Amino acid sequence: MDPHKGDAAVAEVANIAALGLRGVKFHPSLQAFSPDDPQYWPIFAACEQHGLLALFHTGTSGIGAGQPGGQGIRLDYAHPLKLDPVAAAHPGLTIVAAHFGWPWHLDLTAIALHKTNVYIDISGWSPRRIPAEVIREMRGRLSGQFLWGSDFPFLSPERCLTELSGLDLPPDILNTVLRDNAERILGLA
Repeated sequence: MDPHKGDAAVAEVANIAALGLRGVKFHPSLQAFSPDDPQYWPIFAACEQHGLLALFHTGTSGIGAGQPGGQGIRLDYAHPLKLDPVAAAHPGLTIVAAHFGWPWHLDLTAIALHKTNVYIDISGWSPRRIPAEVIREMRGRLSGQFLWGSDFPFLSPERCLTELSGLDLPPDILNTVLRDNAERILGLA
């Protein structure tokens, strides 16, 4: 979804809902927008109104990495703290923070602890490389707010599942992260 389309983006949200889709994706760094800027909030309000989740890329990006100036891509747009005001202003909006916001994963954890409408997605990372603090929260008090994904084709689902099983998560937590949470927020349960 292009947030720069203004009213056209709001109308597009209604069309997305009418198609039976479950959510909208935003990539603040690549789209060069700050989710905490209220000019974009009518789009998020429309998502809330239509029961669509809003998925935001958070944290660093491989796109532009290792290039002079990062190819002009600003990482600050994808800082998880940019989602806190959105979650506060739109409590009925389910927000999914993709890629757990590294290197600001502790900020994202704090937001999720404070706001139950914020979910943490662990896709895009080899599970064996997920920071210990994230694993601890997934295993513990935030297990109901974690979502699994592979970020295919960058990582295969098989590899991710194999590595995830190597983290020694209790079976009930593994099922919650792999299936139950997604079923609940997507309205499939």
